[in-house]
Amino acid sequence: MKKIVLAMFLLLNLTYAKEYSFENLLDAISMSCYTRDFSEIKEILDSNESLINGDYLGFRVLEYTLTLHKLKPDKKDSRLIPKEFYKTLNSIDFHLCQTKVLDVLLDYDIEVEYLIKPDEIYTPFSALLPNTSLSNKEKIDFSKKMLKKAKNHKKLATINLSNMPINVVEASYLSDNLEMFRAYLDMGLVFEDTLFYIMTQPYFKYPKILDFFYGKEIDKNFLLKIHKDKDFQDKKALSHQYILEFIKFLKSKKIYFDKDKMSAYAKVYEFMKAVKDKDNVYLLQVFVADYIK
Repeated sequence: MKKIVLAMFLLLNLTYAKEYSFENLLDAISMSCYTRDFSEIKEILDSNESLINGDYLGFRVLEYTLTLHKLKPDKKDSRLIPKEFYKTLNSIDFHLCQTKVLDVLLDYDIEVEYLIKPDEIYTPFSALLPNTSLSNKEKIDFSKKMLKKAKNHKKLATINLSNMPINVVEASYLSDNLEMFRAYLDMGLVFEDTLFYIMTQPYFKYPKILDFFYGKEIDKNFLLKIHKDKDFQDKKALSHQYILEFIKFLKSKKIYFDKDKMSAYAKVYEFMKAVKDKDNVYLLQVFVADYIK
């Protein structure tokens, strides 16, 4: 009788040991940062691989892992949290943890292009690109691994800002990260609207001037004002630098866009003439003549 009870006890323990939840997976990821032992993550996923695509309060494992470094406390936090807890958090190598956990996760059949609601932010690129713990080299490596698993590269590459969706190439321009900008283009993330966005983005500071696209005339006095704005001029200079990089890349790869984009870029051309942006007028002439077929 005792043998039967013992056998039943062992069987139940083995059964329950395999019934992991998504929360268990998140806990294992968190704990691995402290222990530097990543075997439990593998154990959980080997027992139930579907958990890797689970969701808990809007989190999936990839962006959860990519935001772990935000738990690293600042010195000012030492006055706000218990001393021992602060000491423990401060001792954790979150960079090591993130790279090791990402390596583990990307070995499994993980979905990488998905939409988190209600915020409507595409991840994990939206968490990878601004990550301050990983180097550009590491971001590039993980980006390539994610792209290999993606069924829809355009969806994966999308990052939603508060007012509009952009892609990671455009986001790299916004953060002035030329290395990532070039890398994402090299990965094949070349989209027809990117030049349009980079060229017009400095003008977003003055929404009124963009009314030109809706048939309204540009106020000449307003035009004089923006040309005296140093911040605006700096943004224009940055935009110009990235436009040149984009066009240089198109030339090196012999990439051409369809004629159906002609009308959109013709409108931008008229806008740049109206605001007397000679640099962009010239670049648009080159772009339309050489890269729209």
